[in-house]
Amino acid sequence: MNVSRVPVREALRVLESQGIVINEPFKGIRMAPVSEARLDELIEVRVLLELHAIRRFISQEKHLDTQCITELTECINQVRKRR
Repeated sequence: MNVSRVPVREALRVLESQGIVINEPFKGIRMAPVSEARLDELIEVRVLLELHAIRRFISQEKHLDTQCITELTECINQVRKRR
């Protein structure tokens, strides 16, 4: 990926300090356990961010295919219903 080790190592330290990953000496780094409630929160934030990104994109592109937009909206609504 053409990235030096120092920024990756520093990013992993930040993630560890936030409790997102666990550094196990001589074993490596793994994801910290995530509760179902926390996972629901993360999914909700992701959906909101994706919706915002789509709305911004649509507002800037006047020539988008309306059928495509309708299909995207239906997909988003299906994701919301699954929660």
